[in-house]
Amino acid sequence: MVGRQRLVADIRVDLVGTEEATEADVTLTSAQVMDAGQLQTLSVESIAPAGEGQQGSGLVRNLPIPMAATGQLILQTQSGESLGLNIPPLTLALLVSEESVERSTPDADAWTALSAAAGGDEVESTPPGAVLGSAVWEVELAPLYATARFGRPSLEDESPIAEALNDELHTADTDRVVELFGSARPIESQWTYVATDVVSGDTLPVAVNEPAGPGAVQVNEVAVGTAGSGIQVTFPEQPGGRVIRLVASAAASDVFGLEGSTSHTVWSHFWAISDEEADAEVLMPVIAELASVSGEQLLRASTLQDPSARRRAAPDQQARMARILRATLIDAIEDNRITVDELAVLIDFARRAGE
Repeated sequence: MVGRQRLVADIRVDLVGTEEATEADVTLTSAQVMDAGQLQTLSVESIAPAGEGQQGSGLVRNLPIPMAATGQLILQTQSGESLGLNIPPLTLALLVSEESVERSTPDADAWTALSAAAGGDEVESTPPGAVLGSAVWEVELAPLYATARFGRPSLEDESPIAEALNDELHTADTDRVVELFGSARPIESQWTYVATDVVSGDTLPVAVNEPAGPGAVQVNEVAVGTAGSGIQVTFPEQPGGRVIRLVASAAASDVFGLEGSTSHTVWSHFWAISDEEADAEVLMPVIAELASVSGEQLLRASTLQDPSARRRAAPDQQARMARILRATLIDAIEDNRITVDELAVLIDFARRAGE
C-alpha cells in the first residue's frame, strides 16, 4: 500500500469456479476501475489456479481507493467473463477512546440541575450515591478509517483496506507511518468549543491553551500518538448547584483529503455510584421517578425471564424497553459514574417503557 497525493492499494482477488468451470474461468487477465467517471486500466499479476473446484487468484496493483463515491472494479478472466465489484469509499471516524475525571468534589445542591439537564422531572427524593463536581476532565479522540455508508462512517462494515490503514496509523513505528502517509502526523484535528451554564442559560468564555479568566472554562489541547488528539478541560470554581456544559466539536482531515467530524459533551458534574450502590434494583426506581413512571412496574417488566417463556408470551414493547433500560443502566455504572448524557438516555428508555 502506498500513498502521497492519492491513496492506492494492492489487493488480492480470489476466484472460485463451479464444478463445471474451466481453468480459464478462474484465471484473471485484466482489471479496470471506474474512478471519478473515468475508466482506468490496472496492472494485474495472475496466480496459477490450484486446488479442487477450480480456484484462481490475482493481484491487482495500485487500485485507487474512492473517497467520495463508490468505485467499481471490473475484472476479466481468460475465458472472457467480466465480473464487477463495488468498492465502497473510505472516510474518517472520530471516536472518544479515553475519558477520565480528576479532582472531583461533592456538590449535593447540583442534583436538581443535573437531573433537569438530562430531561428528568422534578423530584424531592435524594438519590443514592453522590453528585460530584469534576474540576478536570481529560478526553482523548482516536481517528479511524472506516467505510462510508450514506455519507457517514460505518465501522460495522468490514473493510480490509480500512483495517490495514488503522493498523499502520496507530503503530509505534514512526518511520513506517512516514513511509506510508508521507507525514509523521497524517491526521490533524481542529477543535471548537461552546460552554453554557445550564442553570442560567448564559454562555461562558472558553480559554484555549492559555490561562482562563474568572468564570471561564479552560481547555488545553494535546497531540496523542501519531494521529489522535486530546483535551484537558478545567471547569471554573462556581457556587453550589451550578452545572456547566461544554460542547467540544472536532473536525479532522488526513493527508489524502479524507475528513471526519464529531461532537462530544463534557459536563462539570456527574452522578457517582459506589460499588455497593451499583445495583439496578436500587437505581431503576430513581430513574423511574425522574421519568414519572412506576418504579415497581418498571422493575417487574425488566426482569429477565427464561428465553423460552418470552417466546411463548405475546410481544410486549414496554417489557422490551424496560429490559433495554436495565441492560443500559448496568453498562453505564461499570465505571461507577453516570454522566448527564447517560442519564438522559436512561430517562428516555424509562418513559418509553412506561407508555
